[in-house]
Amino acid sequence: MPPQSATSATEFVEQAFETTVDVQSRADLLQAVDATISNLREQIDDETLERMLRSGGGGSYVLKGSMTRDGLQPEPFTQNAVIEPLLDELGYRYDTEAGGLSGGRTEVADYTISLRDYDDIDSTRLLIEAEPINKDLKSREHGEGQVRSWLSQREFESDFGFATDGLRWTFIRYDPDSYTHNVIEEVDLQPVFVALFENQVGPREPLEEAVFEADLERVDTLVRTFEFTNFRSIAGEARQVIKQKQEEITDEFYDDYIRYVFGIVNESEETPRSLTHDGVIAPEGATADDTRLFSVEMMNRLIFIKFLEDKGIVRPDLLQSILDTYEDGLYTDSLYESFIQSLFYDVLNERPDKRSPQIQDIDLFADIPYLNGGLFRPSIQHDGSGDREAFEESDFDVRDSVLKSILELLESYSFSTDGSLTDLDPSVLGNVFEKTINYITADNADQNKELGAYYTPKEITRFSAERTVRPALFDRLKRVLIEERGWPEAELENYDTVYELIESVPASLDLIGQLLDEVNDFRVVDPACGSGHFLTSVLEEIVGVRRALWAQNDTYPHEQKLKKKTVQNNIYGVDIVGPAVEIAKLRCWLSVIAELEEDDLETMDQEELALPNIAFNLRQGNSLIGYTGFPETTEDGDGYTLDSFNEDTVRTRYENIIDEISAYEEAITSDQAEEHRKEANQLLQEARDELVDDVKDEFVAAGVEDITSEKVESFDPFHWVLEYAEVYADGGFDVIVGNPPWDQITPVRDDYFTRYDERFRTYMPKKKDKRQEELLEDEEIREGWEEYQRDIEILAAYFNHSGVYKLQRPTVAGRTQASDNDLSALFLERVFNIAREDAMVSQVLPGAIFNGSSTKDLRMKLLDEASIQTLVTFENNGIFPAIDNRYNFGVLVFENQGRTEQLSGIFKQRDIDILNDINESALQIPRKVLSDYSPEARIFPYVESQQEADVLNTILQHPPLSDHQAGGWYTTPYRELDRANDTDRFVESEQEGDYPVLGGSNIYQFAHNSSLFDIDSPEFWSVDEDVDPKKSAKRRIREKTLPKLKRGLYNAFDGTGSQVSFVNDLLDDHRGKELCPEDVLLDCSDYRIVIRNIARSTDERTMIAAVIPPNNVCHHAINTIQKFEVNPEKGDLTDYPLHSAYDAIFTDEELFAAVGLLNSIPFDFLMRTKVDSNIVMYKFKESQVPRLTEGDEWFEYIWTRAAQLNCYDDEFAEMRERLDGIEPVIDVSKRREVQAEMDAAAFHAYGLDHEQTAFVLSDFHRVQNPRLMDEDYFQMVLEKYEQLADQEAEPVQESTQ
Repeated sequence: MPPQSATSATEFVEQAFETTVDVQSRADLLQAVDATISNLREQIDDETLERMLRSGGGGSYVLKGSMTRDGLQPEPFTQNAVIEPLLDELGYRYDTEAGGLSGGRTEVADYTISLRDYDDIDSTRLLIEAEPINKDLKSREHGEGQVRSWLSQREFESDFGFATDGLRWTFIRYDPDSYTHNVIEEVDLQPVFVALFENQVGPREPLEEAVFEADLERVDTLVRTFEFTNFRSIAGEARQVIKQKQEEITDEFYDDYIRYVFGIVNESEETPRSLTHDGVIAPEGATADDTRLFSVEMMNRLIFIKFLEDKGIVRPDLLQSILDTYEDGLYTDSLYESFIQSLFYDVLNERPDKRSPQIQDIDLFADIPYLNGGLFRPSIQHDGSGDREAFEESDFDVRDSVLKSILELLESYSFSTDGSLTDLDPSVLGNVFEKTINYITADNADQNKELGAYYTPKEITRFSAERTVRPALFDRLKRVLIEERGWPEAELENYDTVYELIESVPASLDLIGQLLDEVNDFRVVDPACGSGHFLTSVLEEIVGVRRALWAQNDTYPHEQKLKKKTVQNNIYGVDIVGPAVEIAKLRCWLSVIAELEEDDLETMDQEELALPNIAFNLRQGNSLIGYTGFPETTEDGDGYTLDSFNEDTVRTRYENIIDEISAYEEAITSDQAEEHRKEANQLLQEARDELVDDVKDEFVAAGVEDITSEKVESFDPFHWVLEYAEVYADGGFDVIVGNPPWDQITPVRDDYFTRYDERFRTYMPKKKDKRQEELLEDEEIREGWEEYQRDIEILAAYFNHSGVYKLQRPTVAGRTQASDNDLSALFLERVFNIAREDAMVSQVLPGAIFNGSSTKDLRMKLLDEASIQTLVTFENNGIFPAIDNRYNFGVLVFENQGRTEQLSGIFKQRDIDILNDINESALQIPRKVLSDYSPEARIFPYVESQQEADVLNTILQHPPLSDHQAGGWYTTPYRELDRANDTDRFVESEQEGDYPVLGGSNIYQFAHNSSLFDIDSPEFWSVDEDVDPKKSAKRRIREKTLPKLKRGLYNAFDGTGSQVSFVNDLLDDHRGKELCPEDVLLDCSDYRIVIRNIARSTDERTMIAAVIPPNNVCHHAINTIQKFEVNPEKGDLTDYPLHSAYDAIFTDEELFAAVGLLNSIPFDFLMRTKVDSNIVMYKFKESQVPRLTEGDEWFEYIWTRAAQLNCYDDEFAEMRERLDGIEPVIDVSKRREVQAEMDAAAFHAYGLDHEQTAFVLSDFHRVQNPRLMDEDYFQMVLEKYEQLADQEAEPVQESTQ
């Protein structure tokens, strides 16, 4: 429903913020105003002063020095006599002439009020611009315009500003995320000044009696908004309050938009009274997509006209007047055909002197300027090919009932660009467009839609634009100064930002012109642009740089000119959804038109007013299919290679296309633009046709042998080097931004059947099943469903097997990871290819990109061939409302060259406000943490603090557990038995078995039975081989490990041919017996380490390891650490069994040093960052441990304590003897102390200092009712650490006996 009533700024402030006005505050302010009038009368005669006060401001009767008795400067006099006394009364403590914080030549504000001491206010200061009395505050060059300019310059570090001439006060708040200025309040005290002046020269009544009640309300409004305590309240709450208000407006208009355009009332209700249902009367040849596109374009054109009304560019009641005229007259045609169609095509699409006499005679259309740009140019058509009839856009019509409803709806809203808090401005409307993306195509099966099509918050688009555009332009401008102007490179290193650099540039038309030329050649693209949200943020960033460059010459071009130039030269985008592209164009045009004022119509000519021609900037197409370089035939003629392009080859190959696009962009008239547009499209189509068969060959190479050229074309290939030839001819894209789709390429019935039942996706599963069956009874729908599924299969095959995408199937732990056909992963790889070498890139990506095994190669690319600047990851927590709160995603910024040495980032955030403070909050994560945390999968750790990053960096200095090259022992975990597959080797009765089969619940740290801990008894048992080899678990283990022995023999003796034949012949020659299971030396024949498989980061201890006695085997819930390795020598070949071919990987002492380290808190700290519910073996093997061995510091200290903890019962009697009679520790309290000593020593062995150790202990997860790790235990470990730091490690027997 349309809004019930508009809310004024004053009402909004009063309702939304906690501000107060009391009687005393009013009286005090009246007294202050009265005193300022006295100040003015001391310098200005009463007649002049009265005329000045009554003039009404706005540039009328502005204070001049000649009006004062002493010839005072107008502005300083206004400040001293009026503004400062009022600021004093309002409670401000201010400094004068505040500049930007970068130290450059930034213009200065007249007053600054520090806000640094107020933690609830994001901004660091309030800026105030003072003007002489009656000077126009609405000017672009001063007053409010000056305040807006300051707030837009982030060097001022301010989001709040006042503009005042003493009588009139305007409070402006800047939203850096949307680059918009909100007018919080405007107060005109002129009537108050007049009343009090009359009172001074007249009756001298009490002040409150001298002022009308309405004027006292003005005083109250000033106090309510501008008094410092009230200002602080507003400033502290403004961001959230205004955001909430804009969300309400967005939701309200969004609901109306989708109701009147798409007929969506709510999730379960639709109305036929909408454009896409029965409101549009489509020509015969038009498809549902054509109708939707027409509906969206018509609605957007009407919205655009509403903004023209607001700006005074057309009469303020144009649409209402058209409706009234139609209803008052007798017209045989529809409202659309009688007026609206002519308004679009014959008026707004034609220069006034080119309009037909019939159009020129219509008074309603008088004085409407020509704006060009293609918005009103008809573009929906079909040539009649195939089985469709030909039609033009002008063949569409709209039913009066629906169109009237839409016009009445639009009239009920206030459209504005002046920053009013309760109006629909371009940024709010942009939010609406973002939310409508999922409705704007009838074919919801579009491959690049769904998850990524959700509205991206403005905080993210701003962050992405700022973090890419500014550094990229910084580098480009520095290069010009070095290469073209000879500036010393070392001097430029003194500047940290593009704005600091600009402020250092001297005023010079030639130099500034050269830098502006560099900006003109700067290109930014969003390859999945949707409705253009990222591009509008980019637009504002580039405009800011242009503005700053012009300011160095004290030149301030019209903001409309800056934005128009930027849209035309700098902004590019692609999306597979055509209507989304049209919305993106509209948003760009709105950003330009928003800067126009009614007066501009008198000063600008037609060329200056015209909107930019951007049909070739923002394009429809499939970003993921098509060439990024030139396909060339290989030497044998059987295939194609993708040659890298260069500027000359692109220009040579596509010069005619580049020239036509350039002519189109520069065209003044609609006819000229249309002529060049058609010619450019014809040339583009001919070039595309030449490449279709080449793309088809890629599908064939992927195994889709029966694909046709027509089918390939249906996927909308987008050949980047062709479609954007003019960009590639100039070197390529400087910046790439965006939020690509997060979906996977897989058939989704919601996508398909929603074409035929728009409510399908809202049904419950059973109802979906039933509805699907009903729909599939239609032969055409059934055939379409089959074709849809086949298309998805074709695309999956293309992305998996064509060879175009090379980073989607990595090898992890020796296994090729299956591609998930994740669109975001495909887009990231495509971004690498379309970005120029030194491009800056920002992408919003799902968490799997940073921690999924299938995206390993993408991370390697980021680490080794790019320089990651920033990575911030989030738990969704409502940021994207339509996605589960637990969903993880990240905002990534990188330069497409170099090598990542350090990453600035922060992880697992839940509030996007962190992006505003990222410089203060970000952690500095060194390359080693990123690359060595997970050497096998290259998973990025989600580090949550700088201390954690530093700890990890220290831990990762040590070798991975499985690294054979590090010397000494290493670990190779494996499963001896599988509970499901080897169940025939288990018995459930101890009486029937000879030895236990252990599971995860049968061990704990340093414990293998329940004699000391509450550990479950074994659930399974097995029999010896000599009892029944077919039922023996040991026999099964021999059979499983026999191939490893065979391979070891084969490799050791340089085997050739068949392994089986070679090894059998070798052994037969030396001992007269072939290889057999008895030759295997079982790890369970000796003491060995085992680890529990099930583990969680929220357990008391994540890592559970123990040395278990011989003659025990384990099923899959426990992983065995290999005790013996195959290392045969020639003399071993005569032995039977061949046990002499094995060497022990661990000495007895090393065995316990290893288990002590595996059970230590530092190793647990590392592992709990890698586990979910199980220990993944490659993650375990790649994790780092000090490889302590004989002679190493801490070796004896740790192994002795681990042995004392582990060797506690009779089954370890032999081991205790092998360890020279080491005494076990049985007493629970003593065991606690010994383990604390061992944990403390492990911290030292890792090289962790006291601060790092204290951090790990304080950060370690606590559980209720712990077995061991209560607060006293953590404190004991820290105390033991400190003791060990102060003394040499004492002999273990002295400290533990």
